[in-house]
Amino acid sequence: MSNKENLSDKAIVEGVLTNGEMEEVELLFHLFGRQRVKELFLSQINKARHNYRAQTVNFFLKVFSQNA
Repeated sequence: MSNKENLSDKAIVEGVLTNGEMEEVELLFHLFGRQRVKELFLSQINKARHNYRAQTVNFFLKVFSQNA
């Protein structure tokens, strides 16, 4: 079993949102559900420390504020 198979949902969301292309973000939404991704993202950015760049946080806050 590879290490990729042991990744948590939080790690997958963070990895895709910080480094993924839009096609990968869309696949993440499809596999996890947009609401679940939003919940994980918001829980991560509300911590004192996180690994998201300010531009990434701003972009996904706008994405998640839209009703899609």
